[in-house]
Amino acid sequence: TLEEKLISNNLKLDNILMSNENILVLTEEAFKEAAQAVTNERREYIASLLVSGIKSEIVDSVEARHLFKILSSLNDIELVILLFYSKHRDEGQQILRKNEQIFENRISFAGAPQSQRDKHALYNSYLEHMANLGLLRKEYQWEKRGFADETRKFEKPEIRFFITDFGKLLLKSIDLHDT
Repeated sequence: TLEEKLISNNLKLDNILMSNENILVLTEEAFKEAAQAVTNERREYIASLLVSGIKSEIVDSVEARHLFKILSSLNDIELVILLFYSKHRDEGQQILRKNEQIFENRISFAGAPQSQRDKHALYNSYLEHMANLGLLRKEYQWEKRGFADETRKFEKPEIRFFITDFGKLLLKSIDLHDT
C-alpha cells in the first residue's frame, strides 16, 4: 500500500501531509490514482512515484503530478513495452521471454490472419501512444532497393523506437529503471 511504501522509506504520512501543501496535493493525487488502480503492481508504481516526488528536490509537485497523469494514461502492457525499450540486448531478451504474449505481436505480414494483424495494430498503437507522450522517440530508417544509379527507389521506411530521457525518468520514478 501507499502507507507501507512511505514507512519503508522512513516517511511518516502525518508529518508529510502537515509539512507542505504541495505534498498534500501530491498525496491526494496518489490516493486517487491508487483507488482506481486494478492491480497491486499498479499501486506499487503509484506509491513509488509518490515517494520519488516527496523525496526529490529536483522534481517539484507540479512535475510529479504530471508524471502521475502520464502514468495513469498508460496501461500495464505499455509499461512492460517501455521497460523493454529501456534495457540493453540481454536484459531486453529476458523481458521478451517473460512477456511473450505481449511481444508476439510486434511483427506481422501481409498474408497473416486478420486477428494477428489486429493484434499487431494494437501493439503499434501502444508504441505510437508512448511516442506521443514523449516516452519513446521514433526514428525512420529508409531501406534502399533497386539499382545503384538514379533509378533507385525508396521503399516504405522501417520505424524504430528508442526510449527518451523522459521515459527513463518515469521508469525511475516508479522504481522500474536503475539509471
